[in-house]
Amino acid sequence: MMILKQMESHLIEMDSLLFKKRSVTIQTNQYRASSIELASYFDVNKMVKMQKKAYNTKNGLTLQTLYNNQLGLEVIDYSDDDNIYPYRNRFQVALDWNVIESSLIGRKTAHELLELEGLLNTYRLQQQHQNNKNETRILKSSKYWDSVISFLQIKRVDLLNQILKLRSHLYDSRRVLYSDIASIQREIFSAKASISSQDNLTNAEQQLIDLDSYLSKIKIDTIGLFERYIDNNFDLKQYPVQQQMIELNKNTLSYIKQMKMGVFTKMQYFGGGTGAGYNGKLSIGVSASFPLSREHRRQKEVITHQVAMNKREEQYAKENSTIQYRQQMEMLSQMDNQYTQELAILKSIIPNIINYREMSQRNIISIETLLFEYDAYIVVLTNIYLTIKKREILIESLMN
Repeated sequence: MMILKQMESHLIEMDSLLFKKRSVTIQTNQYRASSIELASYFDVNKMVKMQKKAYNTKNGLTLQTLYNNQLGLEVIDYSDDDNIYPYRNRFQVALDWNVIESSLIGRKTAHELLELEGLLNTYRLQQQHQNNKNETRILKSSKYWDSVISFLQIKRVDLLNQILKLRSHLYDSRRVLYSDIASIQREIFSAKASISSQDNLTNAEQQLIDLDSYLSKIKIDTIGLFERYIDNNFDLKQYPVQQQMIELNKNTLSYIKQMKMGVFTKMQYFGGGTGAGYNGKLSIGVSASFPLSREHRRQKEVITHQVAMNKREEQYAKENSTIQYRQQMEMLSQMDNQYTQELAILKSIIPNIINYREMSQRNIISIETLLFEYDAYIVVLTNIYLTIKKREILIESLMN
């Protein structure tokens, strides 16, 4: 029959597509390399140097000025232990130097805190950059496998159109019902809906892989992957840095650093009073103040609790990361089992294809059955590539 001859070329194309041997090459999976390079995405050293220079300018000096004018007729005398100064106008300039508040005290601790804060900011920026890079990599992998799946669906649509043509011929000869045609039309519509809108589907045939050797050649070093997963987790790296910062802050709460000690010099000028036209007075001295509250001790107790809390949070974060990793490894194992089962189903269809291929030239029913066997093959093959897609994206998500 003419329609059987028309089907022959299509069957040859299907045989070439489905049974041609291919090597396993997956261009998106460059993550199998043993190491990862993380650049510095922020010039933290420059910022820390500027902060250190700014801190070093703290000299503890304070300049105070005062002007006082007595209103009214009487002049009130200003007196100290040695002299009496009648005045109408009084000017005063005082220079204080508080040693404790200058950068001379605690400079080393302050610099260490600035360095740790810079390191913390670097970790946060690198984590954000890494998250963005992972999302980009996952999107690329998803598009890659979508193109392969779309390619298979395009081939399935071509196959279903052949089945539709054959069924239309059978319908014309009253050998099938219209519902048989409608069911194929629904399958065509469903297959078209799953085709990606991407334009780069021309090389998808070359992207089909040797399914028998996929799992054996694309092996996962679960131990090395876990070490990498933990080592490149910048969120976890923040906890030790925070711990050091808390300890350093605790050192700044000593009683001595709560004191105030300084040297001052004061110049006063009195004028407009009765008696002398003006008087000037220069004085120098040393001042010290001692806090009587026990606030710094209470603050130390608070920091002690912060230390314990930070350690506990770090422990919980590590445990949570380990649990998430194990769950993902379990999902990966399930996907591998699913892949193996789907591959076994795929292979079970091949003998049917071979048998009906030999019978296809005898009658139209045999070729129709053969086309349905090819369709079943493509459906299972599509499910396999969907499993591969999920597997590859899962592995991508583990690559911090």
